[in-house]
Amino acid sequence: MAQYAKYSAVHPQWESFVKSEPELYRIRTEGGDAIQRRATFRKLAAEGPQMRQIPGNSAVTVRDFSVVARDGYNIQVRSYIPRSSSVEEGKGKEALRLLVYYHGGGWTSGDIETGDDNCRLLCAHNTLVVLNVDYRLAPQHVFPTSVNDAFDVFRWAAENAQSSLQADTSKGFLVGGVSSGANMAAVISYLARDEKVAPSITGLLLSIPCCLLPSAYDLVPQWKNELLSIEQNKDSDLLDLNSYNQLAHDILQAPSDDPRISFLLNPDHSKLPPRAYFQIGGQDILRDESLLFARLLREHSGTETLVHMHSGMPHGWWRFQKITASEKWAGDLFEGTKFLLKGGEGGIITTI
Repeated sequence: MAQYAKYSAVHPQWESFVKSEPELYRIRTEGGDAIQRRATFRKLAAEGPQMRQIPGNSAVTVRDFSVVARDGYNIQVRSYIPRSSSVEEGKGKEALRLLVYYHGGGWTSGDIETGDDNCRLLCAHNTLVVLNVDYRLAPQHVFPTSVNDAFDVFRWAAENAQSSLQADTSKGFLVGGVSSGANMAAVISYLARDEKVAPSITGLLLSIPCCLLPSAYDLVPQWKNELLSIEQNKDSDLLDLNSYNQLAHDILQAPSDDPRISFLLNPDHSKLPPRAYFQIGGQDILRDESLLFARLLREHSGTETLVHMHSGMPHGWWRFQKITASEKWAGDLFEGTKFLLKGGEGGIITTI
C-alpha cells in the first residue's frame, strides 16, 4: 500500500538503540542465520532492563495442566484467572471472558514462559481469563503440527471454558497472539467458522501477524499493489526477508498455498469475528499483510477493526524494554483488548 510507505522510515528511537547494541548492529550489517539471529535477539532482550510490572500470583491464579491433542500428545497449557473474592467464590457479578493466547517465535522457538508476562498483564489489566498454549515447534515438529495443536486447544477451551476455567465464552471469546501466534489465531478464526465451533469467536487480538507467506504472493496478483512492505522493508532489522523464508519454508516446511498458514488465500472472508485489533510495526515486512486483512474483515465480515501503527518500528521491537516504544506497545495492547471486549471507535492510529 503506497500510502503506508511513510511508516517504513526507521524511527530515531530504534536507530539509536541499534547503534548502541553492537550485536544488533553487527546483524544489521552482516546478516546471519535465522536461528542464530533469533537467539541473539532473545539474549539481548533477556539481558536488558525489565521495565514492566508483572502481576504476581497474589493478583492472578495460575495453573499448569495439559490438553490432549488429536494424535494423543499432551499439549501443555497455563491458565490465568484474576484473583478476587467474588471470582474465587464463584459469585462474580459479571462473567469473565476468555482469551486463548499463542506466543510468538517464528514457529521454531518459544514456550509457555515466552507468553507468561503478556498473559499475566492481560489477565490482570483487562479482567479476563487467559489460556496460554505451548504448541509444538519446528524443526522437530513440522507443519501443520503447531496449528493443529493450537486448534485442538481452542476446541477444548470452547467446550470446557466454564467448567475448567471459570469463563463464559458466550460473554466474550477472544483468540490472539504475537507474530506466528497471531498467525495461528487468525487461521483458527477460519477453521472455527468452517467447522461451526460454538460459541463463536467474538474478537481477534493480532500483534504483528503473518498473513501470507512471501512465496504465496504470486498467488494473489490482485493485491500486488497493496503488498509493498515485503519489498520496502526486506532488510528490516529483526525480521528480514531471507530469515523469514528460512523459518517458514526450510525449517517449518510449510507449503506456500496452504490457507492454514497463508490464511489470506481463503476464498471466503465472510462470517469472521465481529471485532479485530491489530498491532503493526511500520518497518515490518508484514505491515501491509495486516492492513489488507483488516480491510478484508471490514468489507466481507463487517468487522470493527482497530489498528495501532507503530511508525518506523521493526517486527517485535517491543521485546527490548529499554526503549520507551516498548512500553507504548504494552499500553496499546491493553487498550486494544478493551476494544475487543467493549467496542469503541476503530480506525488506524499512529502511536509513535
